[in-house]
Formats: sequence, C-alpha cells, structure tokens
Amino acid sequence: MKRRYDVRSVAIWVVLSLTAFALHGKASNAGSTDAPIAATSAPVSQTHFAQFANGANFVSSLLLTNPSRTETASGSVSFFNDEGQPLFVPLNGEPSASSVSFTIQPLGSTTFTSDGAGDLVSGSARVGTNIPVAGVVRFSFPGLGIAAVGEGVPLRALMTPVVRDASSGLNTGIAISNTQPGEVKLVFSLRALDGREVGSGSASERLPANGHLAKFIDELFPKANTANFQGTLIVTATTSGGKVAATAIQLGSSAGEFTTLPVVAVEPAPTTRQLFFAQFANGSGWTSSLFLTNPLGFFAATGELSFFDDHGNRLAVSVGGKPASARVYFNLPPQGGAVFTTDGQGRLISGSARVTAGSPIGGVLRFAYPRLGIAGVDASVATSGFITPVTRSAARNISTGVAITSVGPPVTVSLTLRNQNGEPVAGGEATSQLPANGYLARFIEDLFPNADAGEFEGTLTVTAEGGNVAGTAIQLGSRAGEFTTMPVTALR
Repeated sequence: MKRRYDVRSVAIWVVLSLTAFALHGKASNAGSTDAPIAATSAPVSQTHFAQFANGANFVSSLLLTNPSRTETASGSVSFFNDEGQPLFVPLNGEPSASSVSFTIQPLGSTTFTSDGAGDLVSGSARVGTNIPVAGVVRFSFPGLGIAAVGEGVPLRALMTPVVRDASSGLNTGIAISNTQPGEVKLVFSLRALDGREVGSGSASERLPANGHLAKFIDELFPKANTANFQGTLIVTATTSGGKVAATAIQLGSSAGEFTTLPVVAVEPAPTTRQLFFAQFANGSGWTSSLFLTNPLGFFAATGELSFFDDHGNRLAVSVGGKPASARVYFNLPPQGGAVFTTDGQGRLISGSARVTAGSPIGGVLRFAYPRLGIAGVDASVATSGFITPVTRSAARNISTGVAITSVGPPVTVSLTLRNQNGEPVAGGEATSQLPANGYLARFIEDLFPNADAGEFEGTLTVTAEGGNVAGTAIQLGSRAGEFTTMPVTALR
C-alpha cells in the first residue's frame, strides 16, 4: 500500500453519509413474512454485527472467513429488526429470508450480499457456527462508495470515543444490538476527555430481546452541549445478565468523512496493554490521529506512542504541534481519553505505530487527507499467523492491500493466496524477511505477480517464523469512496 499512496491517494478513503446512518436507526423494518428460516443445529460460537441495512439502493454484504486450518465451519446467519423480530432480507439473488445457512471450508470464505431494492430496512445480524469465524459487514451506496463495520463482542459495559462538530456536520453515532433472549435496560454516560460526565450527559434506553437501536450522541443527549465535543461514551446494561454488542461510527457531511471507532470493554475488565497499528502515514497533507481511551474507572493510564519505519527504526514525528519525537508520552484520566495528531508536514512517510501502556487501553488510528476526509483502522492483534479476505477486480480497478509489521524480533513471513474454498492458487505463494519491528505494505497483485488474480475473491493467509506479527488489510479502488477495512483474524 505504501507504493500506491502517491499515485492512488485520491482513491484511498471512503464516505458513509450522515443521512445514511441516521436512516439506519429510523428506517421501517417491513419485509416478506413467509420466507423460510433455515434450520441449523445449536451453535457453539456466535458472532454479532450491530448494524445491517438494505434498500433504497443501499447494499450490505456480510463477508465471513474461516480461520481454522483443519475444521469446516457450518452454521447460519440471522437478521433482526429494531424490535428484535426477524428481518427479512434478499441475499445473493435468492428470495427474502431472515436466516440462511452456510458452510465454509478451512481457510475459506463466503459472502452474503443484499440487493439494495425496496424501502430501506435496518437492524442487526447474528452468525451462529460450530467453530469461531470472523466477519465484516460491508456497506455500499451509489456515489458514496463502500465502507465496513466489524463484529461486536457482547459486553455488560463498554466504552467508545465520540466526537461532534456541529459547524462542520461531524458527528458520532452508535449502533447497539441486544444479544440476549430477554429485554435489557441500558444506561448511557457522556464524558469529557477528563473522564467526567458532562451536564445532561446521562440517558437510558430499553431494548427488547434481540432488539437494535442506532442514534447519534446529540439524539441520545439532546440537552447536553455537544456542539463542539470530544470525549467518551460509556454504555452499561443494568439488567441482570444483560449484554449488548455495539458499533461506533464517526460521520461527517462531506465526502470521505467516515471513521469506525473502537468499542472497548469496561465489564468484563479488558486486559490489552499494547496496541499495534500496521499502517500509519504523515506528510504531503496526510495526517494520522490516534484516539486513545482509558476504560478503567479508578486509575489513570500512562504510556507511550511510538512510530517505526520499514526497517524497524524509530521515526521522529511531530504530534500535537510539538517538535518531532520518536516517543510521545500520555496520561489518560479514568474513563477519559486523548487525541494525538501528526502535523501532515514534509514529505509523505509511512510505517507502523505502537501504543504501550501500564494498564488496559483502547484506541483507533484515524487517517485524514484534504478533499478526501477521514477514515480509521482498529488496532491489530499480535499473532504468529492471520487470515484476511481479499478481493481484486482489474476491470473495476479495485484491490486489497495488506500491511504487516513484526512486533519484536526479526521474522520470516510466508504469504499464501487462496480461493474461497481455502485452496492455494497457482503462483499465490511468497515470502518476505522483516527486521525487528519492521514493516511492509503491498497489494495482492504486487505480492503475487504470477497469480491469476485479475478478477479474484478469496483469502490471504500470513504466517510468521521467529516471532509475531500484526496486520491490517484494506480494500481500495480507483474512485473516491472505494475503501473497506477487512477483518484480520488469528489462525487456529
């Protein structure tokens, strides 16, 4: 991906309009009532997506991958409306159904795509399988491009950063799905970056069993002063045993203003103290912002932010208007947050970023470029191997790029391009040497020049020998708005 910044930068980031998200939470949920519900055995694993929509030319694709090297994944995906009732959706050209079954071969993938026809309907999606799978919901709308929202983990309490600027139309919305078979009561708390609840920053909602809601922060807190606001939102299920899955999205009124914001566990207590971002960029107008959150209610989170180049050397970067430094230190108040933004000056540089803290922490890396807007990438998990779905269409000039960084000692990275059945394709194997804390970013056609990937959909597996790596996968096109962050999942 690094190679393409200079010549394809205008195609890198996506817009998902403010109006589209608002419609998600307010759309009708009409649909066929006589479509069959696919039968499946009791699932061992469930994967939740707090936002799904179809209609009025708005299309959603649910893309699932099987990270197992040996086991076949089988199960079904079910859709629910705001009231928790079955949501009927036409998928892959078939009649509307509220549940469909599937089978995914080891290291393979499958996709369910709605047709975009009829009135706009919205809700949530739930995947039940015999083994864990990974996935992403990819949204598209004519003239806007594509964007993606990852899975949500059911939690009793969660936290996400939020931003609103009424003058520019920038706002944060949150979508929540009730993952339980009974009603759940939710309490919302809006807090400033110092962790203190703002005036009129408390609200409550009730969600029926399997129910769904989607609202902006000014809708949740109409009396709070959020006209120019940066802070955090805490959501707590107060019903005994209640858990919800959530997705937070920062949206603007201009093309390209879209960021998926991280949802961090508050209860059960999180454990992550290091965040790895396999891709960042700065210079020639590009900026990268790290929005960090502290989910702990009683202790400050202290630590440092570091940048690394291709060779694993530390990069000195100007952050927050201060002189360039290889290390940026932070101190986050309890249940507070902070934003660290590079200056965008000088020549374009790229590499990886890392956050190390003395206590659990959450964060997202957000890119910005004039005339394109904003987009963000969640932190990656350090692992000895991962899988990600990949797509390329030479006719539409769309491809998937992957960024990989070693998170410790030097590693030998083996990459394999696979079809949707999980089978290696001819010419789809490559290796690369990464120095300690080193980094690479390539498109699949650059990684596998001899593979027949002109029109391709499948998966990419990456394994590391000698240490662990972190990865980020991004689907890019040649037109503004064609962007999707793809899920990166540890191999099993």
